[in-house]
Amino acid sequence: MVVRHFFGVSDSRVLTAAVLHDTIEDTTTDYDDLRDHFGDEVASWVAALSKDMRRPEDEREQEYMAALARAPWQVQVCKLADIFDNLVDCRHLPPEKQSTVRKRARDYLHALQINLKPEARQHWDTVSDLLKRIEA
Repeated sequence: MVVRHFFGVSDSRVLTAAVLHDTIEDTTTDYDDLRDHFGDEVASWVAALSKDMRRPEDEREQEYMAALARAPWQVQVCKLADIFDNLVDCRHLPPEKQSTVRKRARDYLHALQINLKPEARQHWDTVSDLLKRIEA
């Protein structure tokens, strides 16, 4: 898990949110299910890491990026770990998919930078440096 191994996060709540970050988007599990099992804090972080799939893609992405910028540091660090993981994994994808992953990474990094919490700064720098190396 990137958030623990590369980012050194040991808070079990943050690690739980990182593991569950795609749960709302990719399963039938909803916020209430997460709250019942993991508490309000973890459920709210996972919700912040989830896109509203009912919206058109452009609108959904804009709302998601705005939410990431407003999010607490725990959410920002989880998202940065997700971006890092996606960038590392994308080398196995076809070139057009790699391009999409890199573009999304740039967009998310830009959105996070708007109101980046101090606790997430080092991780933002790590991901930004990785993206620069990949694009070089």
